[in-house]
Amino acid sequence: MGRKISGTLYKRGTVWWLKWVEGGKLYRLSTDCSNRRDAVQKRVSLIQAAEYATSQVVPCLDAGRIKTRNVQPLLFTANDSHTTPLCSAHPLALAWETLPYNCSLNGERYQLKDRCIKRNESFWRRFMAYVAEHHPAVTTFEAVTPAVIDGWCAHMGENGAGAAALNIAVVTIRAMYKLRDIDWIYPKFRKFREIKRSRRMLTMQEVAAILANTTIEESEYLIASRIAEQTGASVVNCASIVPRNINASLGTVEIGEVTQKLDAQTMELVARTIRKKQGAKILFQNLRVLIAKEGIANDNQLRDAMEIVRATKGREWKLLIRLALYTGLRFSDCCTLQWRHVDMTEGIVSVETAKTGKVVSLPIHPALLAEFQMAKQATGGQGKYVLPVIAEVYHSCNRRRLVQTIAKIWYRAGVETKEAVSGRQTMASVAGFHALRHTFVSLCAKGGISEGAIRNWVGHTSPVVNRIYQHWAAKDAQGISLAIPMI
Repeated sequence: MGRKISGTLYKRGTVWWLKWVEGGKLYRLSTDCSNRRDAVQKRVSLIQAAEYATSQVVPCLDAGRIKTRNVQPLLFTANDSHTTPLCSAHPLALAWETLPYNCSLNGERYQLKDRCIKRNESFWRRFMAYVAEHHPAVTTFEAVTPAVIDGWCAHMGENGAGAAALNIAVVTIRAMYKLRDIDWIYPKFRKFREIKRSRRMLTMQEVAAILANTTIEESEYLIASRIAEQTGASVVNCASIVPRNINASLGTVEIGEVTQKLDAQTMELVARTIRKKQGAKILFQNLRVLIAKEGIANDNQLRDAMEIVRATKGREWKLLIRLALYTGLRFSDCCTLQWRHVDMTEGIVSVETAKTGKVVSLPIHPALLAEFQMAKQATGGQGKYVLPVIAEVYHSCNRRRLVQTIAKIWYRAGVETKEAVSGRQTMASVAGFHALRHTFVSLCAKGGISEGAIRNWVGHTSPVVNRIYQHWAAKDAQGISLAIPMI
């Protein structure tokens, strides 16, 4: 009779598993039971099968040491395919079916989300297909070598996989080893890194253009005003221009029966609008709707209506952009900023960053203070968030909608957010929303603000450095208003 085995039941996801240690190795078996009572009853038959399997061990003498050799252990006949083999070799075939990577392996075990499990399975299937095609002799985990891993990573890279995908793929393979208590064959594996790229700082002209295009009406009004200025027509009449009135090759526009020449910059703005509104009958459709709705007859009335649009429809977006420019906060921190984080009396914004969990305290720029006061008046001092509409969209897990809106604002402002980078198949983001954070740091540095204060403001410090700079100098707080101009 074999050695007495006492296993322990534990739960993975919705299924109870049995584990025990034998000969210094950990073995696991699935009971295929979601109910603990049924799992306890099945545990008895599984342990009996395991004890019988360990009894079928024949000792052999090799170089003065006793080793054991399994003789057809019958453990597989006592259970289904969800079994960790009691042998030294672990076959790659059906590895996912027997013991999938569907739970966290760090700290407390918890079930992974379905999309993560599908992603892991996809990477494992692709790895198996590569091994079967290029290394048919490799059939077990132990036979896989670092060269096989390197070859597979190179193969994926040739097919367009980025650094993040390659790292996740290798982590999936390593997890499959860890689930079977097999030593990882590539302990010196170094993570892939993206080709270095740096986001550039935005110019003040670009920031001003972005702020002027936070709503479609503002963007269309800006272009119509430029056309009116160069042609002598009224902005109201220019709002009725249709695409067929534009001659892009000659750079002219027809208003009424008169053809006027436009400068290159204005013509580029008009061309961008035409490309974006391909098929539209009216070039400035949203501005035309505003004119008809408000019964606007002249440019003065249109100017007053646009002031109302700026103060209502585009207020939150302008505040979001200025908040990032004057504080350097990341996108998530700007969207979820609460009034309790803002002390307008002391002139300080103090918030715990979502990415690092560090608490940063920043002086409030005079331009931002005015925006905070206007926002407070607009809400009557009620509400939890500084940007209630944006915060609601962000917390509803619809961040993509916010990112798309920001991309449209940048596009209307004529700011190119992406550029080609050598070695990448996709475009790299260099001037998106996060570029406002780089602009904040760059302007502060150019303005003579100490490096320690800047690092503390953006949260790029250790706890020790935070204690040193937790009370930033008054000259640094005053310097921020001089370093970043009012926009």
